[in-house]
Amino acid sequence: YRRLEHEVPLAAFADGRDRLAVDALARRYGFPLVVKERRASGSRGLLLAPDRERLDLALALVAEPVVQEFLDDAGGEFSVGVFRAGAREAALAFRRQLGPGGASWFAATVADAEVTDYALRVARVVPCAGSLNVQVRRSRNGVRLLEVNPRFSSLVAARAAAGFTDAEWSVRLALGLPLDWPPRTRSLAFARVMDE
Repeated sequence: YRRLEHEVPLAAFADGRDRLAVDALARRYGFPLVVKERRASGSRGLLLAPDRERLDLALALVAEPVVQEFLDDAGGEFSVGVFRAGAREAALAFRRQLGPGGASWFAATVADAEVTDYALRVARVVPCAGSLNVQVRRSRNGVRLLEVNPRFSSLVAARAAAGFTDAEWSVRLALGLPLDWPPRTRSLAFARVMDE
């Protein structure tokens, strides 16, 4: 978040170990606040704090907490696969609904330039070559970051089925092999029937 705070619009946040910063965040933005692990996936370790008592409890339960202004999902939640290799960059966004365990259970590709442009801006700041997963919400205040995952997300197979083969490109990049570029993607709707 600190690396990105001057590059893209973010929800307000504070280091959960800095009580003064957390108190200032709560005074300025009120409740609910979100407390989450600094390093996690699939919404694991994410707690909603609707009041001061639950905020204190969440901070005691989470090992390396980040506290964030609550982001409504008025415009939906998105998982954006981004691939970057030198001058090559591309992104494919899925609007998604989470299921048990935090994986995407329902998703459909969307042609949303604001969402994909935001994810590409994030990826340009994060020092990563290859595949990157950027999770965002379109809130009443615009597109805002949820998390950045330097890994393949639960939608990697769905992205491949849509023609965005970032897992294959990443392997080819690591092996120094040519990439089939530019990507030729198609629309796709996805439903998971069981959790991996």
